[in-house]
Amino acid sequence: MLEWQDIFTRRKYYFTEEGLKRVRKHVADLLAQRIKAGSSLEDMADKAARSWAKEYYELVFPLRLDAPEVEKIDGSINFRSRKQDPGFPPILPALGSGITETLLADAVVIRTALLNLLLRQRKVEKELLNAVRLASLVSPLAEELEEHLLSWPKGMELLLSAFQGKAPFPRDVDGDLVRAVSEAVFFLPRPRACRMS
Repeated sequence: MLEWQDIFTRRKYYFTEEGLKRVRKHVADLLAQRIKAGSSLEDMADKAARSWAKEYYELVFPLRLDAPEVEKIDGSINFRSRKQDPGFPPILPALGSGITETLLADAVVIRTALLNLLLRQRKVEKELLNAVRLASLVSPLAEELEEHLLSWPKGMELLLSAFQGKAPFPRDVDGDLVRAVSEAVFFLPRPRACRMS
């Protein structure tokens, strides 16, 4: 069972397999809506970035302060779709097992920002840079996004497969760099909560 702990309230949220599937599908549905509205590769990547970096957090926070100390997320939960909706916050822990204090959005945004910076420094062509950004932003939910039949720009399927470890990266993309950044971000040690005395 996966567990996410809020570092501020110390509340714990336990996810059943069905609950985790349901929240992943919910977040993927919201992400797909944004991506479909994109008019170009760069626009799709920008909309996906905004979805993770801003809109997702607006749905998650504030957490319900009236919640019990331990909450179980199962298949019966209805999640928020819009800011201030009455549903449950769509808490989606970072990949892994056991206890985590990191949301998937945290890891996705950090990884994408680092790759964006490093690839710009290497003067990667703009179209490829945007394809890598988009693949970085959507790959953790690629399976859930398949049902939306998104029409990916040319080369995106290969990049998505590479980000998922199912295929090698195209030769224009430094696969070692992408893997190193991904491993560094997704397998960060647990952060410690700041304690005020």
